[in-house]
Amino acid sequence: MHIHCLGVNHQIAELSLREKLAFAEEEIQEFYFNWRQNKEQSAPQVDEILILSTCNRVEIYATAENWKFAQLEDFLCTNRKVPPSELIGYVYRLGDDEEIDRLCRVGSGLYSLVLGEPQILGQVARSFQLAQEQDVVGPVLSRLLQTALHVGKRARNETAISQSPTSIASAAIRLVEDLIPGLPAASIGILGAGEM
Repeated sequence: MHIHCLGVNHQIAELSLREKLAFAEEEIQEFYFNWRQNKEQSAPQVDEILILSTCNRVEIYATAENWKFAQLEDFLCTNRKVPPSELIGYVYRLGDDEEIDRLCRVGSGLYSLVLGEPQILGQVARSFQLAQEQDVVGPVLSRLLQTALHVGKRARNETAISQSPTSIASAAIRLVEDLIPGLPAASIGILGAGEM
């Protein structure tokens, strides 16, 4: 059994491509429903599947007896109506335990735009919940997701990563405070207003 991770993220792809590839929650639910109904005819033909779609990444985790990266990439392009040529150089394919390390690091906030941002752990948990509700994850991906969530919680509770700014806006405020000592708090508050 092989575990796959096919993805695009903020480290390698521009926002415009990530926006084209992003799934709304309803689209993920619809895909899961259709995949379950037409499992034998639809691509990708995998045993378990989970889509993690956030503002900074789209990752598809799947299990299959044989490697199915081409099917997963075709599915992503077809479903999001993106020509395969647009993905050249922007897609990563992880297997052979690399995907386990990756999801644990994602859940811990190590691969976030702002190091340690806490929202990603909730996004991973929500992705897992959606996949469970639609019965598209089995023992392999369930174990992977449970491990990633456990690692993410431990990272937040047992390391200093949770002391990092929690968003781009709060990181900008800290930078302004460092660069312009004595700036009135009201001025800095205006910068953070969009963070609410």
